Amino acid sequence: MLGSCTPVVTYCVEFFMGHRQATWKSGVPVLMAWFGGALCVRGERNASMLALLLVLLGCASRSAKSIWQQQLLSIDQLGPARLAAWGAAWTLLLTLPFAIVEEGAGFFRRLPSASKHAVSATLLSCVAAVLLNLSQWTSVRYLGPVMQHMFGNLQLVFVLILAAVWLDEGCSGEQLLGTFVLVMGVLIAKASPVEKRTEERPLGLRAKQQGYLATKPNPTFLDKHQIA
Repeated sequence: MLGSCTPVVTYCVEFFMGHRQATWKSGVPVLMAWFGGALCVRGERNASMLALLLVLLGCASRSAKSIWQQQLLSIDQLGPARLAAWGAAWTLLLTLPFAIVEEGAGFFRRLPSASKHAVSATLLSCVAAVLLNLSQWTSVRYLGPVMQHMFGNLQLVFVLILAAVWLDEGCSGEQLLGTFVLVMGVLIAKASPVEKRTEERPLGLRAKQQGYLATKPNPTFLDKHQIA
């Protein structure tokens, strides 16, 4: 439930970083996406301060990652595929030591004797991960960080649909209300005009910066590349 507030956190991070202006027109749909997403989730009513801080830290980290990704995509030479490849390489280098300490070489020893179903599932998961990374980078490029996270909350709606169709689970009135509020918030945000800023910048920096309502490039980030 707390994880569904990522669009709101992203909106606030962009505001404090000077990337947007906070207005009712742009803020209300974001609040609707958060509130609707929270209503779609049912879970334990237990909470702790440590868990709250960790969830909010995760939301802030995802928000900062999306904003920095959009800034990297403002450079012509760095497209979604290249940035996804570099991100995968650094992720492998950072996670490999922990995987070796935790699991050792057990995966590679058991892989030759694994069943065809297990090998196929492993390969399909790799393909799915590649497609997910490419789609994530591309969505940030054309939607902007806030809109991307708002669309991300729509996965809760698909989970409810799959649970009802596949697992024969019922949806409560609270979840139906949350689905309506969430979808309406995304539709209102999508129908809102997108401000595109066009500026002449050297060193191949992209002129158009797209996003949801007044997202604009970070001057500090651009100036560093101009100096370099």
